[in-house]
Amino acid sequence: MPPRKRRVSVVLDTNVIVGFYLSRTARSATRDIFRLWRDLRRIQLIMSDEIVTEYIEVLRRLQVDDPAVRRFRERLAKRNTVTHVSLGARPVASRDPDDNIFIATALTGKAKFIVSSGPDLLTIPKMERRHFRFAIVSPGEFVARMK
Repeated sequence: MPPRKRRVSVVLDTNVIVGFYLSRTARSATRDIFRLWRDLRRIQLIMSDEIVTEYIEVLRRLQVDDPAVRRFRERLAKRNTVTHVSLGARPVASRDPDDNIFIATALTGKAKFIVSSGPDLLTIPKMERRHFRFAIVSPGEFVARMK
């Protein structure tokens, strides 16, 4: 397991989490991301309370198995591959206001990436992105960069 300072710091959009739990294929980018985090420990997840709350609410709304949601929540709370941050100011960069918590979390936690399959984050104009010190990438692009 790589030491924390050698792990890549990442904020995962809710659609990546949902993609993992709802995926029926053995190989997918979202499954690879979870393997990089959960099994290989090459990723340091950056979390805020607001993101954890959103993950859990969406997974329950989509009727993901309760034991699976409970295990995921416990992993987020206890793992040394998760860094929890408290949010301050929230930038307004995405056309979806709910996505701004991911940007704020990435800024506060000094993430290297936000991984998203949603168009609202992925299409933030370059002029807006130049203020960020992280890249916003799709799950497939992130997995390719990690190889």
